[in-house]
Amino acid sequence: MYTSLLKVLAVDDHRFMTKIVQQSLLTAGVNDVKFAFDAGEALRLLEENIFDVLITDIHMPKINGLELVKMIRSGESGAKRGLPAIMLTSNSDPAVIRLALLLDVSGFLVKPVSAKKITERLNTALVHPIDLKGPEYYLKLDLSKMYANEEDKTHAVSQKNMSRNSKNSGKKGVTRLDDVVAGMTLSSDLHGENQQMIQAAGTALTPDVLSLLLQI
Repeated sequence: MYTSLLKVLAVDDHRFMTKIVQQSLLTAGVNDVKFAFDAGEALRLLEENIFDVLITDIHMPKINGLELVKMIRSGESGAKRGLPAIMLTSNSDPAVIRLALLLDVSGFLVKPVSAKKITERLNTALVHPIDLKGPEYYLKLDLSKMYANEEDKTHAVSQKNMSRNSKNSGKKGVTRLDDVVAGMTLSSDLHGENQQMIQAAGTALTPDVLSLLLQI
């Protein structure tokens, strides 16, 4: 993959994080990058430019990252509906991950980011085409499970994870990523390396879903 030819839009409301992303992209060989500090600005740039990849934070005020991707997938933005979208995240809240998967995101970048991680995610996003559904499919997706108050979300996630970890300590039947293979249906909740639940029991693990979960 020729990263020097890519045109990337990066969206994050924290300017310090945009600087880290910018440096990581430059180190990865991506020189054509535009930044937006909120989804509104990102939508304007999508109207005016053709991008190869979107990298967006999930938790942002007014319009969050999932809502931005939903607008792209449903044809409500100026971007091509199949634009690869890589989600920046600092947690693995299962509701958010589930919604991101339903929106056919191309990857996850767990903060702190690095040039190595970005290069890997870009390669994956551009090599594997999106199984794009019709606009009506994405329009019907209910994103109301996202936090109503974006300012309180970090504390809420932290408290929920602490509670979840406490309940799961010593509990039998908890599935780990090391124990699963593509094609299986989870018989118990799936937990990542940090002990957070990332998928609920009953989820069918397709190869694409498993590949994305391994990025978190």
